[in-house]
Amino acid sequence: MKIIIFEDSKYNDFFPITLTRPVWDIRCGLFTMWERYAVLFSQSFPNDMYFYTRHELKAIAKQQYPHLHINERLGITLPEELLFINARVAFPELQHINPDTVYVHKGIPVLAKIHEAIIPQFTTSTDVHNYLLNIPASSDYNDYVVTSLWELINTNGDIIKKDFTLKKNHGAHNNVTILGDSNQLIVEDDVIIEPYVVVDCTNGPVYIGKGCTIKSFTRIEGPCAIGHSSVLLQAKVREGCSIGPYCRIGGEVEESIFQGYANKYHEGFIGHSYIGSWVNLGALTTNSDLKNNYTAVKLIIGEEKIATGLLKVGCFIGDFTMTSIGTLINTGTIMGPGCMVIHNGAITPKFIPPFSWYIGGQIVDLPSGDKFFATCRTMMSRRNMEFTTEHRALLEEVRSQTKVYREGLGKWNVPK
Repeated sequence: MKIIIFEDSKYNDFFPITLTRPVWDIRCGLFTMWERYAVLFSQSFPNDMYFYTRHELKAIAKQQYPHLHINERLGITLPEELLFINARVAFPELQHINPDTVYVHKGIPVLAKIHEAIIPQFTTSTDVHNYLLNIPASSDYNDYVVTSLWELINTNGDIIKKDFTLKKNHGAHNNVTILGDSNQLIVEDDVIIEPYVVVDCTNGPVYIGKGCTIKSFTRIEGPCAIGHSSVLLQAKVREGCSIGPYCRIGGEVEESIFQGYANKYHEGFIGHSYIGSWVNLGALTTNSDLKNNYTAVKLIIGEEKIATGLLKVGCFIGDFTMTSIGTLINTGTIMGPGCMVIHNGAITPKFIPPFSWYIGGQIVDLPSGDKFFATCRTMMSRRNMEFTTEHRALLEEVRSQTKVYREGLGKWNVPK
């Protein structure tokens, strides 16, 4: 059986994070989506698992994950069973699905097991999506399907709990003060935990990945997942957080997801937020995640206004965005990627278009692409990573795709 992981036409519902990565590379729980599939279907990974994304993401995805089959034609010549999984399905329920039936969520194909006599050949996620739409037999899929970043953040604690059961090596650490059940803590190899660290497993499990460093006076509350090689410096990590690899986290974070390779090393609060890769949050950068009048939060993406229906919504920050010291981020703010936000004493606007600066209380277009790319190169080199031609090509493509958001920049300048 071949397993086909694909993203659908709703990828933009995860703006701005999916401007620079496939939906199957979004982080939640202990894993990214594709990493979870690798665990759930370990017998098929990687040789019999194929990943499909948009054409413009193929080069960067293949560079980052050279061991994956990405936008490749299926390596089969004879009829074979094909299992299709939409990347928005974190835990595909296969027990009760019927063969040769496409299961849909709000009209979008999300799951199917097809025995195909004529071997289809796909080169992008659109090919897969269209193929499934042309199969007449369909049924509603009633299990969990991710629909947005804010909804994902709202359910991340439950995802961490389910992911924790996929891990085997339960065990504590000599330097840790554990509240609750010690079997709810996993500490991987080569982890340094200094004295006076508290891990609270009362309300859920805590996972600490390989090579992490947890500095003294850090408190971690479960459910929580800390990705490999991350550093926590006197941090207060509240429940529902997933921190990706090579992050540096200080201050307070709550119910937030850090994709990986992000810095929030100083005091300040980030709550109910999704932070992309290569983001640097200056000291005392703080976001609001609750309106003073306790009403549901609305988001702005360009001309579109979105009602989340949630009381607590923080910020969503795309890759390669930086904030200055003291930045105050409005409730339900969307930034980036490629933004520079410089504090001027006021709270930020709720929408800062990709590849723009917020400086002196005004949003302006990115002054110099070359200087921006030089900054990206320096930032990545500090993690011993290379800013490649594929990175630059993708960011230039995304900048071109999103230029509509930078037209008439003045209308975004007033916090709403």
